[in-house]
Formats: sequence, structure tokens, C-alpha cells
Amino acid sequence: TPSNSSAASDVYKRQNMNRISDDLGKGMEVKFICKSEVNLPVLITVITLYENKSFITIRAELINTLRCELKIADIYPLRVSSDQGGGVYFSDKINTYQVLISGPYSLSKKYCLVSPGALKNIEEGWSTECSMMNSIWNPTVKAGMLAGFLSSCQSLNRIYLSYNYRKKASSGKGSFELSARCQYSGLTPSPPNWLEESRRTTEDQNNKFRLSPSSQIYTDTVMIHFTSHPLDSLEEYGSNCALINEVKFLQQIPGGWCSWYELGSNINEEIILKNLDYVAQNLLPYGVIYFQIDDGWQICNGDWIPHPKKFPRGMKWLADRIHSQGLKAGIWVAPLRVNKSSSLFREHPDWLVKNSSGEPQEVTKGSFGLDCTLPQVQDWLRQLFTTLSKEWGYDYFKIDFLTYGIAGNNFNTKITKGRALYLALKIIKESIGKDKFLNSTGPISTGIGIVEGSRLGYDVYACWEGAAYWGMGIKPCVRAAAINYYLHNRVFKNDPDCLVIRSPELNLDQAKAWASLIALSGGIILLSDDLTKLTPERVEIATKVLPSYGKSARPLDLFEYEYPKIWHLSVKKSFSSWDVLGVFNWGYARDNIEVSFEDLGLDPKQNFLIYDFWSERFLGKFTEKILLSLIPTSCRVLAIHKEELHPQVIGTDTHITCGGVDLEDVQWNNTTRRLSGKLKGIAKRSSSLYIFDPNNYQLISVGVNSRIYSVSKTENLVKLTFDCEADGWVEWELVFLFNNA
Repeated sequence: TPSNSSAASDVYKRQNMNRISDDLGKGMEVKFICKSEVNLPVLITVITLYENKSFITIRAELINTLRCELKIADIYPLRVSSDQGGGVYFSDKINTYQVLISGPYSLSKKYCLVSPGALKNIEEGWSTECSMMNSIWNPTVKAGMLAGFLSSCQSLNRIYLSYNYRKKASSGKGSFELSARCQYSGLTPSPPNWLEESRRTTEDQNNKFRLSPSSQIYTDTVMIHFTSHPLDSLEEYGSNCALINEVKFLQQIPGGWCSWYELGSNINEEIILKNLDYVAQNLLPYGVIYFQIDDGWQICNGDWIPHPKKFPRGMKWLADRIHSQGLKAGIWVAPLRVNKSSSLFREHPDWLVKNSSGEPQEVTKGSFGLDCTLPQVQDWLRQLFTTLSKEWGYDYFKIDFLTYGIAGNNFNTKITKGRALYLALKIIKESIGKDKFLNSTGPISTGIGIVEGSRLGYDVYACWEGAAYWGMGIKPCVRAAAINYYLHNRVFKNDPDCLVIRSPELNLDQAKAWASLIALSGGIILLSDDLTKLTPERVEIATKVLPSYGKSARPLDLFEYEYPKIWHLSVKKSFSSWDVLGVFNWGYARDNIEVSFEDLGLDPKQNFLIYDFWSERFLGKFTEKILLSLIPTSCRVLAIHKEELHPQVIGTDTHITCGGVDLEDVQWNNTTRRLSGKLKGIAKRSSSLYIFDPNNYQLISVGVNSRIYSVSKTENLVKLTFDCEADGWVEWELVFLFNNA
């Protein structure tokens, strides 16, 4: 209902209270039912309070009691306004607030579309909007609040947040104003910066969502969470999103190669096969599973058939070839984007979203959108993805440009634009099958409960920042990965975008920093350089972060910096647990960064042994904290082990987790003084293990089931290196003599 509707000021006539038990827990559901004296529909606000939980949920229901269709623009399940004495308030000091915006990023100030935004510094008169969640945090009083939509399957949603000191809540203090808006009509703007303003769509008032007489609709659910720790709040929000949307997805996290970020659309069968052969010959032992062909294989968008000159033997033949190399085949599709040059555009102009004049809406230059509310388009989608999956045999699908399908007037005004996207994704998933991996480039919130993976932000480019195309690079992707870290392994597998490490675009430190960030995010790792041109030094970086450990590190200073500097990962194995710390300098001057062990959840009074992964150095024993000095655009990755009273493994040179995927069965026998275990070895590659040897122990023997190995010792550090003749686990043992002196 519009905000100025008389229904907005009506007194709620009735309240119903019922005990409930749902996916989020047990509690009390309160219904506020508003039935105006005038001839207006019934509006119901439902608030649920849960036992032993620090959050509530809010949704709205609307019943059309009229005898005619009801045109709906927006429904606001929640509106906290200072004009009505409401507000979100924690402190008088505005400069102590921090706000995190998750959901859309915007390439222009006016439009927000499909991915994450950024940390915002609060100023008087400040306001923002996003499609998923806002989190307010006040470190001074250690209190905060998160407001976010738990689902986005009914409409296009927005969370609005603003602060104006002159507007005072009933407390007499300046406060935030908060609104949750469910958008039922209106047009999705075209992707910004691609077309001049005059090409952008304008809303057609006749294209509003229509609710039939005696019908009822429900909004998506909003969660309000009060917290004393903002990261805990984000993670509980992600977990609740998963519960509400009944998330079930493939557990395997893709590692592999994507053709896009160096080759672009300039691909053909020959260059694809060269990279395929490279992967098969060099990268399979490192957990590479998928080989994905991106844009450029098709004749054009809309005509999803192989380009006869570039791929003369077709895409089914290529999928078979990929499978024969022991890999799964991936393919890129923009199913709702149609080029003007396509036969689909010529033969079915009635399938396209329309502008206010009833003509096909040009979303970007020469490109249009398929109207996914049309049954004919839905049938076409089923046929397309059945062909790609079941006839051609592809296993991994990267879906792009979905918002084209709602970037204009849709035919069926009884399906909201948000619902239309949700249904399109559901059709695609049902068509490819449960065992196939669906990775969407957005909108993030719409795919929850359907997709296995989701891109988090901008396209990456092989530069630190400021690429000519949209001014992008690695840093915007870092921000996206940080803002959405809590979604990983809760609602889908996070895709921070591809690993690019080539020179001269990136120096060695920058390549290691981006590789480290992707690895610590725990999500999808797809290489995207032309592998045939990479130097061995650059390839080695990739091998040290593959496969994905699968668990996301926490960006501990997420609410302090736009690009978080400190990422903390807890590694837990059956034989031991330790911490991996990523410390980053995203700037262009040397940075001194101090990390408190207490912030890592460690006992500051204990001694901890710290090993530097990339430099393969033992840094020593530390208590309370560690201070690191980082050169510009670089990182340090540290393995942190609690000091034991005997020899212990503190690191490897084979994987960035220092044992998370490359160590098994590590044991210390105090009777025999024997340290043993297994290290994952790769054929024709040296692998090293680093052991801390206390002063009161002396190494007396080494056993390795590998023909070639070497042992060296420097002060308290033992380095065991061996060469493997074949891929597999290498068993090793070291025996020590205890010296009482």
C-alpha cells in the first residue's frame, strides 16, 4: 500500500496471538489486522518472536476484499519513521556508527542491481538502500542491529536506511530510519553505464502487479536481529536464510578453469583444447574438477548453438572430450538476453519485455530481454537447458544477465518481477537436474534455495584496481567477498570470481594476495588465465591454493575497513586444530598491522608458534599479539599453533592451510617419542614439511616411504622434503631423543 494511503494511519482493529514452531524455532506469532472503515483491502502485519533468540521476523499479508482487481505498487512490511516517533538508536555520537550494506552494488548512484555494496561512513543526512541486508554497529556501546530479507522469492526487495540528526525519535535523540520495501511493480533499470540515461526504462503505470478479488499475497520475510557482535549477527542471518529457503546443494566446491578473463569471447576449439590438455596434464592432482567454456562459443545471445567456424565439431563433442580427460564440463549461458541479430529476435519479438509504448525494450545497445512470465519462454528455457545438460552433457552452468528478463514491462502482471526471476531460475535448475552445478551471477538473493553457487560482485580483471572496463580489478572483488563471506556454505557456495595471476598485469605479491584471498574465502576457485602462457612460478601459486578448503575465513575488521586486512580461518582436523591468519595490505604504502591473539579467540597468555606460508619461514614464539610490516599490495599467510611440550608440525609448503587438505593422521607418541603422519604428494614435485623441534629433543632418525628425501635443520626448525614418483599420500615418521639436561 502506498505510504500516504489512509490505511497507513488506521488503527489496527484486532490482534491474534498464537504459539508457533517453524524452521527458525519455537515462539509466539502476533498478527495485527487492519481493516479500514473505508473500502480498502485488509492488511495484516505478522510479527514472530522466538524463544531464546535475539531476533524477530516480520511479514505482511494483503487480502483483496474488493470486487475488482487491486493494482499494487509496493508493500512495506516494516517502516520505522521518526515522523511517527520511531527510530533505531544506540548512541548520540553519530561518528561512532558503522553500517554494512550487503546485497546490491551500484555502478551509478541511482541504480542498484545485483551484488554487494560497500562499507559506508555515516554523515548527517546519509541514506542508502540495498536488496538484502543492512547491519548497523556501534563499537562504542558494543551494540548493533541487522535488518534483512530472509527470502526474495515473492518480489524485488529493498532495505532503506537513513540518518538525519534533525529528525528525532521519541527518545529525543537523532536516530536511523528504517524501511523494508517489497516492490511488486515498476521496471528494473538496465545495467548502468552501458547506455546513456535516455535509453533507460521508465515505469509504465499500467504494468502494476494485479491482485484478483478474494485473493491474498504474502510478502517475503524480514528479520530484525539485535546483537553484541556484528559478525555473529551476519552468520545467524545467513543460517536463517538457509532455513527459510530450505537450502540443499551439492557439497563439492568447484575448482577448475574458466575461459573468460584473458581470452574473452575470442575463443575457438583450438585454444580451448590447448588449455584442456594443459589442465589434464598438470592440474588434476590439485583438485581441479571443472573446465568451463565462457561467452564466445555461441552464434550470438539468443541463438544458443555452436559457432560453426569457431567450434566446427560442436559443443557436445567438446563436452565429451572434456569428460574423456577426467573433468566435468562447464558452459556459460545468458538465457534471458537476446541480441538483435539473433533469429530468436526476428522470429519471436512477442517474447521480449516491452517498453511503455509496447515495443521491445532495448536494455543495452542491441540487446533485449526475454519475458520470463510468458509460458512460451518458460517452455523455451526448459528445452534449452535440457539440451545443454542431458543431450550435450554439460555439468556446470554459469548463468548471466538474468535481470534482462524483467527490464521492461512483462506480459503477466499477476507475477511480480522478483517472482518471475525466481521461477526462471527454478525452471533452469529443474531442467539441468539435481546433480548439476548451477552458478548464477545474480541477483544474489533471488537464487537462494535454487542455485549451488553465486557470484558476489563485479567481474575481476588482471589488475589491482581501476581497469578501464567499469574501473574494476581485484580490490572490488575483495570487498564483495568480505561483505558476503557469511553466505558461504549456508545459502550457496560463494564465488568471489576467478583467480587471475598472470604477469605483467599483476606482480608476484599481488598475485599471491588475490590467490590467498580466494583461498581463504573457502569458495569456488576457477583459474582464468591462458594457462599455456603462464610461467611455472605463477602456476605454482595456483597449485598452493587448490583445492578449496571449503570453509570461509572471517574478515575480523569488516566493520573497520572497506577492504578488510585481517582474515581468520580455524582449521579443524581429526588429529589437531590450528589457526590460519591472512593479513593483507590493499594500499600503496607500507602498512604495519597488529593482530591480537584474543581477537582470534586464543589465550593471550599462551605461547604460539607462527609459520609464514609464502616465505616458508618460522617466525618464532609469540604471546598476546603479533606485529607485521607489509609492503604495498601484498599479504602474509600465517599458520598459528599452540606450543606443545614435544616436537610438532607447524606448516607445509603444499597448501595454504598448512595441512587442512594435505595432512592426515599426524600423531605424537610420547612413549616412543615418534612423530608420524601422511602428507599429500604430487608426482614430479618436491613437498616439504616443517616441524618445530624443542631444545630438549634431538632428532635421531627419519623414515619416509619415498625413495628421494632430504632433512635439514636450522635452530628449532626441521624441514623434511621429498620427491614423489606418483600422486598419493606419503607416510613419514621422525624419532626423537629426549634430553633431560
